Amino acid sequence: MKPLLDEQDVHLSYVPLAHIFERSIALLCLASGAALGFQHGTQTALLDDVRVLKPTFLVGLPGAFRQLHRQYSTVQQQWGLPYRKLFALAWRRKLAALRRGEQQSQPRREKWLDWLMFGSIAKSLGGRLRFLLVCDRDFDTQVREFLQVALDVSVLVAFGFPEAGGLVTIQSPSASGDVSSTLGDASSDEQPVTNCTGFPMPCHELKLVPLRQGKLRERRSRTAEDAETPRPALSEAPPAQLSERRASSAELSERAEMSEIEVESDDECDGDLLHRRFAPAGGTEQCGELLIRGANTFEGYHGKAHLTAQAYDAAGWLKTGYICFWGPQGLNVLGKRNAFLHAAGGKYVSAQRLEAIYAHRCPMIHQIWCHCEAEAPLLAVVALDREAVFRWLQAQRLDLRRAAEHSHLIQQAVLKQLHSVAVRCKLQPHEYIHDLHIVKSLGQADDDYTHLATPTFVLRRAHLKRRYEQQLRRLHGSRESSRDATPSNSMRLS
Repeated sequence: MKPLLDEQDVHLSYVPLAHIFERSIALLCLASGAALGFQHGTQTALLDDVRVLKPTFLVGLPGAFRQLHRQYSTVQQQWGLPYRKLFALAWRRKLAALRRGEQQSQPRREKWLDWLMFGSIAKSLGGRLRFLLVCDRDFDTQVREFLQVALDVSVLVAFGFPEAGGLVTIQSPSASGDVSSTLGDASSDEQPVTNCTGFPMPCHELKLVPLRQGKLRERRSRTAEDAETPRPALSEAPPAQLSERRASSAELSERAEMSEIEVESDDECDGDLLHRRFAPAGGTEQCGELLIRGANTFEGYHGKAHLTAQAYDAAGWLKTGYICFWGPQGLNVLGKRNAFLHAAGGKYVSAQRLEAIYAHRCPMIHQIWCHCEAEAPLLAVVALDREAVFRWLQAQRLDLRRAAEHSHLIQQAVLKQLHSVAVRCKLQPHEYIHDLHIVKSLGQADDDYTHLATPTFVLRRAHLKRRYEQQLRRLHGSRESSRDATPSNSMRLS
């Protein structure tokens, strides 16, 4: 069997080495004799680095690939009408071939059309790409189709977990090259994201722990002695116990700071409803929390034995907090158990799934964080794509120098785009965004909240909730006071 990498391969490292996934790929390159190059530091000039280095494969997070697709889509809008129609024809023919399960270079009679239409895109990325590896549990199907059609390469989707040494599951090259295996006959709008991440790495054992009846987020475990003796109320507890409880909460928060594992809440969620909502229709796969065991799992948090004890169960299985189910193509990851929102009507929605859909398919949105209180409409905190906003202002013949005065119009345009995406992707009514607050960035250092996102660009939901609690309460209050009024203008570059 031919190894995945050899001495002829070249890797461009642009993901921060704080991400264990990127560090493991770098070590794999060193062990395989592959060349390793690093970007010069500017994320916006990543395409220039790719053209110079000409890598044979690209590995990274979904944000870079979404931005790549958005840039090429913007270029396509500047083409003449005849060329756009010819490109659309070539696109449909090749995508239909992929859906039929044909090889990406077949049929041969269309190779000239493939070279004429998509050769410039492949050449702009060095022209030597063999495959792409995306570490994502909610990868947009539009982006995946673009990469497979335009670049004529396999797109491997993997699921990673830092405490498990990086990769946990990965798709096989045969399954990644077959669009029909992941989408079937569904279009990219009918199935906006794919959560299939393939099969386990050889060094891992995986199992799913069934969700308790009627509960998704289990309450914190107690020892047998604690269960026999009820805990006193806060007002009745001695000072020593109060300080011990505060220390325990601080330790849990510290654990959330150290990794992507967030503090478990005591909220309850119906696991049966979750399975019926997200599992395939007619399927028998049951949702459960993913546990990992193997040589690749970490030994523990340095100097934090109490946090290490919380990360493992009694049998030595590492708790991930991700809700998953098994499908024909491998493990399907629905999301973290504390990222499911209890929306209006008692329905449960996956915040990470909605953020992946809205962030890619709304041109004016760069980052988005979805949130709602129990059984309340969905609200969002949004960071705009400045170039897209400027193009919208030009199209509306508005003065670019007075963009701040058009904040209300910009907000209405963003809400309109969000509604259009929800309708096109056939989202449920409780998954619609009802109002939003606009900020400069969701990863900025702002006041005392300097960690709104991890070094690997994962949103810290607990920090975001504390940071924008007042703004969200104001949006919710305005909707309660005037349901039929125009959404309040909450655009403030905070």
